[in-house]
Amino acid sequence: MTKVSDNRELVARVEEMLDKEHDALLRGALLEIEELLPEKESLSNELLAAGPAVQKELSSLRTSALRNQELLNEALKGIQNVADRIAAMKKVKQQLDTYDAHGQRQTIEKTKQSIERRA
Repeated sequence: MTKVSDNRELVARVEEMLDKEHDALLRGALLEIEELLPEKESLSNELLAAGPAVQKELSSLRTSALRNQELLNEALKGIQNVADRIAAMKKVKQQLDTYDAHGQRQTIEKTKQSIERRA
């Protein structure tokens, strides 16, 4: 195989991996994305080893990589929103924030409830 055909084959493998990643991101399959990391790292190392000769072919992949990065960033924001919401719900179980007639915030702490046992 020639150097050019090797580079094209490498770019095709990167494109296939980016498509798999895109599909997994759209489905919310975060474990599949994690499973793609070794392949992604290996391809990245191959691209670095190929040097400037592969740059021309890589320009077509830039859009796909940026698209995936945007989806991943949005997925991370969604996960953070869920974590924040869960934390807020836990806080509500421990305390309740209310406002009085003057608009001042008041926090009502949960008191420990105990049952009095009578003999």
